[in-house]
Amino acid sequence: MIRLTEAGHQDSKHEANQTNETIGPIAKKAQPSPLLSHNTTLRSISKMLQRESSHVGVLIRTPQGGYLPIYRDRMFVCLAKPYAKDLYYDRPILEFAKQHHPQPPLMLPCTTSVSDAIEYAVTREPESRYDPIMVDIFGDLPPLILDVRLLLEKQRELLGAALSQVEEQRHKALVASLHDKLTGLPNRDNAMAHLGKMSRDHAADTSRDFAVLFLDYDRFKLINDSLGHDAGDELLIQISKRLKQTLSDSTGIDESQMKWKTARLGGDEFLVLIDQIAHTQEATAIAQAILDAMRPTFAIRGHSVSSLPSIGIATSCSSDGTCPASMVRDADAAMYRAKSQGRARYALFDQSLQEESFQRLYIESQLRGALDQDELSAYYQPIVNCESGQVAGFEALIRWTHPELGTVSPAQFIPIAEECGVISGIGRFMLETAIHQLAQWNNRANAGPPLYMSINVSKRQLLQPDCVDHLARTIEQAGVAPEQIYLEITESVVIGHGDTVVDILKSFKDLGVRLSMDDFGTGLSSLTHLHQYPMDVLKIDQAFVKHLEEKSIYTAVILAIVTLAKNLNMSIVVEGIERVEQLVQIQTLDCEYAQGYLFSKPVPADEAVKLLQPKTAEHQRGQVA
Repeated sequence: MIRLTEAGHQDSKHEANQTNETIGPIAKKAQPSPLLSHNTTLRSISKMLQRESSHVGVLIRTPQGGYLPIYRDRMFVCLAKPYAKDLYYDRPILEFAKQHHPQPPLMLPCTTSVSDAIEYAVTREPESRYDPIMVDIFGDLPPLILDVRLLLEKQRELLGAALSQVEEQRHKALVASLHDKLTGLPNRDNAMAHLGKMSRDHAADTSRDFAVLFLDYDRFKLINDSLGHDAGDELLIQISKRLKQTLSDSTGIDESQMKWKTARLGGDEFLVLIDQIAHTQEATAIAQAILDAMRPTFAIRGHSVSSLPSIGIATSCSSDGTCPASMVRDADAAMYRAKSQGRARYALFDQSLQEESFQRLYIESQLRGALDQDELSAYYQPIVNCESGQVAGFEALIRWTHPELGTVSPAQFIPIAEECGVISGIGRFMLETAIHQLAQWNNRANAGPPLYMSINVSKRQLLQPDCVDHLARTIEQAGVAPEQIYLEITESVVIGHGDTVVDILKSFKDLGVRLSMDDFGTGLSSLTHLHQYPMDVLKIDQAFVKHLEEKSIYTAVILAIVTLAKNLNMSIVVEGIERVEQLVQIQTLDCEYAQGYLFSKPVPADEAVKLLQPKTAEHQRGQVA
């Protein structure tokens, strides 16, 4: 609360002289102003000040009871520093009061803030609300009298400036909240708001069709992990620029005209919204233009990299154009179809895709409980020594038998398990089951040479903090030799996580287990970098075997891989052997081990053990011969 005291009059002659000495220099450069008597009305003071343009709206109250104006060029000399900025006005004082005789002004300390002074002024009685305020300067200067209306105006200016600044900051925050920080493109919320408007326009006029393109860039994760996150960010920036330019060129319309909008949903996912399309072919033409524009490689930190999108297209004709979320969901489903058809292409949504989407969601929900319901089991496919025909080991493969769906293909549920994170639990289950099964087989009566077990390890499972410890505990509990365990890791996982994965692989090697690079030749690894990874086995993908008899180039590739593996002291396993002719060819190429339906399809443990009987081995030798 501000303490108010009534201003007293100063009658001392000594004080008057002292005050005049102080005031004198202030008015030195301007025309002298007559000393106003105590009886001069406030209205007269106001009129005089309005005539004198050199005066400002502040008066000095003299000891004789008069008021002397302060000249503009000496304003800051008279005002105390706390009020130097707040009370300097650029025009004369206005009328102080009405015709009634105001009460003597009340005194406010000079340290009073403008806000407190205004609070005091506007809370007075209405008839005296705009009476002047006296400010006690202290020191040698007499008090100042201020016009409340000017004070209010100044406060309004300050408040207006503050509000403008807040509004500017709010606008910047709003823009930032609706745009992706990295690429500057609209974000998901922005895109969904725009899509909502397109949907409302379509609902009002069903002839006004539009399209949603869902883009997911293939191999971005691999590039991001191998070259670093900064390189991945740079790639996303270049993708966004190329995408906007392509849309502008394809439509001949700038984005500002709202014909189209592109947005980044997150990661390597982008959305393109196209309004007022004449027919579906217009959307597919734009999708093809995007694919063509993305084919040239991107220059990223001295590397030439390629990342093409898989594009899903949903139109208001084929999907529910009145529901933005449904449009995005359907475009997403079409994008997955494009991936399944070979990637780097576009696919259109139709009703069959909606059924596939529901099926996918159903599989995911059922998969989460599959372990608890004992619906998962391990099957085993033999790995055969090409020279002797003997079974040297097995690869453990997951199988899922659902009470309603029946046998679900691994190609169908494994990708879903990886996406929803269930793959880690499945991997631990397979590791424990296969290692204990190996222990049973090697401990059986009349067992031959020790078998080995090859077990697939997913990326999620590999990066689990306790992955190495869990493997060590399982091996110890089962009582098997560590060198009888082969962990299969896909080429993309090894290449995609650099030093992190190498350290984990070295920890596996320290346990004594062996490592296999699965599907070798289908990923991005360089043969010259293969020695950096502590691998014991290269498994040549069946894609090379499939055309082995038709194209000699595949024979040359396999021979090159075998030569490299031998130089690096690695063994070779060739997958996908289905015919005797293929087996003969890989024997000619000096491959050590083979795996495929020629020997056996994956079977349960009770059937796999039959393959270890002497007559089965003899049969295998006959096949090799």
